[in-house]
Amino acid sequence: MASVGDLICAAPFAIIGSIGVVTQVPNFQKFLNKNDIDAFLFTAGKHKRTIDIIGDVTEEGKQKLQEELDDMHRAFKDHVALARPALQDTIEEIGSGEACPLWRGAVYPC
Repeated sequence: MASVGDLICAAPFAIIGSIGVVTQVPNFQKFLNKNDIDAFLFTAGKHKRTIDIIGDVTEEGKQKLQEELDDMHRAFKDHVALARPALQDTIEEIGSGEACPLWRGAVYPC
């Protein structure tokens, strides 16, 4: 939300700076198999759904999902660096996904 802002105002106890991408997908396949429940997912396109809540979680699917997350993270960091030029030289350092509590004295230039 603040990636294009010129100034970020936050309370001293605020946690800021989380430039990261995350996804979480619960998978119920073991439960379905244990209870002899069939579940079907139909898609068009090999990578339309790489990991889902009911299907096999394959190494190929995990790898593809990780590639997609890495692409999104790279695009997010590029967007932040473009919108906030003072961060361009440090975007890899601050773009690790870690949050930065202001009470640690960290300064993020605008």
